[in-house]
Amino acid sequence: MAQEKMWVTAVVILIGVYLIVNMGGSSNVDVNVQQDDGAQCSQNPSYSYGGVDKFTASTVGGTDRIKQNGQAPVTSLAGPTVGTALKYWLDNATVYCPIVEGGNSKCGTNSIQATCIANVSSYTLKVYDDDAAGSPEWTEASHNITMGANAAVHTTVKYLGTSKESGLPFGGCVAIEYPSTLSSVTLSGALSSATPCPYKWTYSVSSVSNTYQTFAVPANFDVEEIASYKVSTMTATSGATNPSGTVVLTLQSANYYIGNDGNFYLGIEKDKNQDTTKVGSSLPDTATLTLV
Repeated sequence: MAQEKMWVTAVVILIGVYLIVNMGGSSNVDVNVQQDDGAQCSQNPSYSYGGVDKFTASTVGGTDRIKQNGQAPVTSLAGPTVGTALKYWLDNATVYCPIVEGGNSKCGTNSIQATCIANVSSYTLKVYDDDAAGSPEWTEASHNITMGANAAVHTTVKYLGTSKESGLPFGGCVAIEYPSTLSSVTLSGALSSATPCPYKWTYSVSSVSNTYQTFAVPANFDVEEIASYKVSTMTATSGATNPSGTVVLTLQSANYYIGNDGNFYLGIEKDKNQDTTKVGSSLPDTATLTLV
């Protein structure tokens, strides 16, 4: 009997300790730790936004475009609701800035910064005759090419941008325009006809007798601290008729814009808004090959 009493007493004591720990509580418990679940912060979220140049680290200006929890972007949001998803774009007409995923807003002082690249100030796009004698790769050839029926000519296309700037940091497209007397024109190398242009591009031919195709240019095409040549091979093939006319290569960059639905999109035109306005830079220099 004595052993039974001792066992019962021990059980009562353990239960009493459990109740004290779980019901008595502690005055030192931090009730603000669940910030991502929407609990209060000891210091409310405070956010700043901006951009810097990728190569020079200089400050980039522009208009802030901030999305909170998928809502339409606003130009100012210093105190977002804690735990809400943030997305940021620095809108600048002369500088390319990416979309920054800011994660869920946090308590305290925070910043979201975009790393941007200045639009290319100058570049060259040239055609060289691979079938000429000598060393044509580094000697610019005449843009006039003699070509007969059922033949093929091979040319080198070289693009050179500007150091620490970019004309196509987010990629874009290249258009190949050529006369109907050619059966095909293809590209390989830095510029390639392997992948169709993924963006809407309202392209206008220079001659009504010409047709055209558009192909993708990859992202980071010319993003370099020291600019280097981007070399491609262009092959033109003729049909049963001696070809005449011009082959024209044109580059068009992609950039971000805001759709009418309030979302960010990457494109050449504002096609989500049924608008043909170009959002990237229309690179004005073209490579032209005249068939004679």
